Amino acid sequence: MEVNTPEIRGSTGGKVLALFDFDGTITRKDTLFDFARYARGNLFFFKTMLRLAPMLAAHKAGLISATAAKEYFLTAFFGGMPFAEFEQLATKYSLERIPRLIRPTARERIYYHLQQQHTVVIVSASAENWIKPWANLEGIRVIATILSVKNGFINGKLASKNCNGEEKATRIKQAFKLSEYDYIYAYGDTKGDKAMLALANESFFQYFS
Repeated sequence: MEVNTPEIRGSTGGKVLALFDFDGTITRKDTLFDFARYARGNLFFFKTMLRLAPMLAAHKAGLISATAAKEYFLTAFFGGMPFAEFEQLATKYSLERIPRLIRPTARERIYYHLQQQHTVVIVSASAENWIKPWANLEGIRVIATILSVKNGFINGKLASKNCNGEEKATRIKQAFKLSEYDYIYAYGDTKGDKAMLALANESFFQYFS
């Protein structure tokens, strides 16, 4: 699909903010599951997913919160892993794997905003560890979930609130004084992005293919 570059509706030379959800919007798949498989290998991944199936079903049915489900998942896959090892795996995944997961139409739109010198920000419920290495190379800022580390080891808990839903809007407002921007664009694909989309002058829902 050809993406028409959006006309800037802010004042000439004004500040423009472009907010992008990550999983499913920029990427073709959820990177939490993809990273777990990449980092731990197919055998460990499928055995662990089978063990987690009841919990995942309970989350889908609304019986377990997204935060609890994420911490359960992170503990099963990475609990007790040295943080240095985790960071090495996350960086390797980010630089090698993420470029192959980016939707071409999303990449085109991101590059358009960057070329216009807009402030481009990924706002994601995924952990910042496997987003930032790729994003930093592209000149993209990242607001994402922060994982807890205790005594140098991943403990499976979150050090921040899960960056989804209203938390996305909260974190954006903490990072940026929105009144300083002449125009705001936002891109998302699920109900978890609606609070972020509501901050924008122009929002795009499930826009990329």
